[in-house]
Amino acid sequence: MQCKIGLPFWYGTAKTISDLDALFKFLKNNDIYFLELSIDYPWPYRDKDLLDKVFKTAQKHGLELGIHAPWRDIFLASTYSKIRASSLETVIESLIGIEYAQVSYIVLHVTTMQKQILEGVKKEAIEAARESIKRIKDIVKGISGEPIDLCIENLSVGLSSSAQDIQEIITDLDACLAFDIAHAASLYSRYYRSYYNSFYEYLEDYVNMVLDIKTSIIHFHDIRLSDLKEHIVPGHGDLDYKRVLKIVRKLKPSYILVEAFNDRNGKHLTPIQTLNECREFITWTKIYLS
Repeated sequence: MQCKIGLPFWYGTAKTISDLDALFKFLKNNDIYFLELSIDYPWPYRDKDLLDKVFKTAQKHGLELGIHAPWRDIFLASTYSKIRASSLETVIESLIGIEYAQVSYIVLHVTTMQKQILEGVKKEAIEAARESIKRIKDIVKGISGEPIDLCIENLSVGLSSSAQDIQEIITDLDACLAFDIAHAASLYSRYYRSYYNSFYEYLEDYVNMVLDIKTSIIHFHDIRLSDLKEHIVPGHGDLDYKRVLKIVRKLKPSYILVEAFNDRNGKHLTPIQTLNECREFITWTKIYLS
C-alpha cells in the first residue's frame, strides 16, 4: 500500500484562508491525501466554528485527517502528579469534541522538564508517560468507537527523544510511533555527532532500534544543522532526503507529513507554496515509500 502524503494545518493557517473549499480541492488534486490538524490553543476553546468548518470541508473533499494533540505547556510525563493530571485533563478535554469518523491517528508529545540524570527520575517519568498514554487511549477508544492509532512523537531533546526512550515508553502499550526526521537530526547534532560518521549512519541505528514498534506516520521536514532551525521544506536544508527515504522505508509508515513552513531563506510559506516547493520530494516519496 502506498504511503499517503499530507500537510499540517493549524489555527494560524486556517485564519488566513478565505476559501477552504478551493484550497482543499487543490490539495486533493495535487497528491495531498490528508491533513494533520494541530488542536493546540486557541483551538478548541476559541473559533470552534472554524474548526468544525475545517472538518466538514476536509470530509467534503475526501481528505483524511490526523490530529496533533495540544503540546505547548503540556507535560504528560511530569513527575509532579498534579501537573501531569492537569496536562492530561487539558489534552482529553481538547480531544473529546472531535468528530472521529474521518480521523486516522492522533499524535502526542509525551515529555517532562525534569532532570533525568538524577537517580530514579527517568524511571518515574517513563511510568508517568505510560500512565498518560493508557488513559488517553482509553478515552479516545470510548468516544470514537473506531480503531485510531495513538502515536508518540520522538522529540528533539529530553524524554521521548532517543530510540531507547521510545522503546521504554511505548512497548506493550498498543501505541505507535510518529517518527520526526528533523527531531532525530537535531538530537544527533546535539549529542551523537562524535560517535558516528554521519547522520545517516545514526539514523540507520535509530530506525533499527524501533523496528518492532508500529510507525504510523513520519513527520518529514528539513533542518539547518548550524543553528538547528527546523520545519524547512525538504531539499532546502542540510538533509539528503533521498538517503533518508531509503533508510526509513523499512518502517513501512502509512502516512508521511511534510511538516514544513519555511523555505531556505526563512520565508513563511502558505500550504500551496509548500506544496509547490516540494513536488520533487513528493515524487521521490512515491518511489521509495510505495
